[in-house]
Amino acid sequence: MPALLISLGTMTANLLGYGFFLVLNRTQSPENLGALVALTNLAVIGAVPALALQLVVARRVARARATDRDQASAGGTALRTGTVVGFAMFLLTCGVTPVIVWALHLDSALPALLLALVVGPTCLTYAVLGDLQGTDRFLALAALYVTVGLSRLCAGLVAGLAGWGVTGVMGALALAAAAAILAIMFLCNRRGVRSLVIYLLLFLALWYAMLLSGVHATIAGVLAAMAIPFERTPGAPDSEASPLHRLEHNVPLPLG
Repeated sequence: MPALLISLGTMTANLLGYGFFLVLNRTQSPENLGALVALTNLAVIGAVPALALQLVVARRVARARATDRDQASAGGTALRTGTVVGFAMFLLTCGVTPVIVWALHLDSALPALLLALVVGPTCLTYAVLGDLQGTDRFLALAALYVTVGLSRLCAGLVAGLAGWGVTGVMGALALAAAAAILAIMFLCNRRGVRSLVIYLLLFLALWYAMLLSGVHATIAGVLAAMAIPFERTPGAPDSEASPLHRLEHNVPLPLG
């Protein structure tokens, strides 16, 4: 049964990914299609560290489960590692943006910067996949595979129906990546991650993704605040163990 679930999930995800390129083939000019195929292939190359991360996370979570150690702690560590690796891949992709623009003859650097927003969250997604794999939650694992493929297809459909070009398609993919980042922030909350640095890194990626995709970036702050954990301390000072309270007290100037 686990093998069947994973097979169906990955097959469906691949079919949805193929649908994404079919939409691009019907809606983009040959020049734009070539640039988009090249950019998405670069995203596949950038996902290689993410795949390695998934395997390592699955092994460590499974080992924690086998030795009766805290699985939530192992999962939280996996998400923190995925955040750091994802942010590093994001910075690396941003750093090679001039090379990408030159090699693909892009009109601007914006599509390459949007590519960085696709590559970074991929590492986080694969860390979650490894966590699900290590805890034998194969139905959720297959569902996440399908969700990722469906988000790409929806991004392609929206961009195609709107008549957007290379930048528009990459912007739609970046917006899908922003949704993935927000979902992972909520998952970090549920898995007991309390590191404020991790949430700030995720928030920066969320804010940047919304900014470049055309959505008002201040919405990212509202959504991120909903995902950062806090502890209720009625009738007492704010808890030092509450990340949201620490962030509130460390902001030097009032917002608004």
